Amino acid sequence: MVCPDGWHLPTDEEWKILEKNQGMSNSDADADGDRNSVTVGGKLKETGTAHWYTNSGATNESNFTALPCGCRGFYGDFLNLGQYTSFWSSSEAEASEAWSRNVSLDEAGVMRWSDYRSNGFSVRCLKD
Repeated sequence: MVCPDGWHLPTDEEWKILEKNQGMSNSDADADGDRNSVTVGGKLKETGTAHWYTNSGATNESNFTALPCGCRGFYGDFLNLGQYTSFWSSSEAEASEAWSRNVSLDEAGVMRWSDYRSNGFSVRCLKD
């Protein structure tokens, strides 16, 4: 179990709701990779450089306060602390992959990728 009782891992659709509430268009929300709604990631990121090496476009208007914890890679190595963070969704993208979101130090966008479930990404649980 990833989340405690009474909480759940957000679906890809629930991530899209958050993104659209921050100003992302429907077409961008449904797109893969880098998306054209270039300020939405900044609205999700912690401001300043206490944890980020640099922090382009961060406003944290959403109070989400994404921190740059990097990830655990496919081979068990830890990568990119202070540079980006990736969050899992509970939605399957392909047989061995799930949808994720990524925010980075050098841009204010939020990326949507399908990634191998063997990668170690952060989770952000939602209250049921």
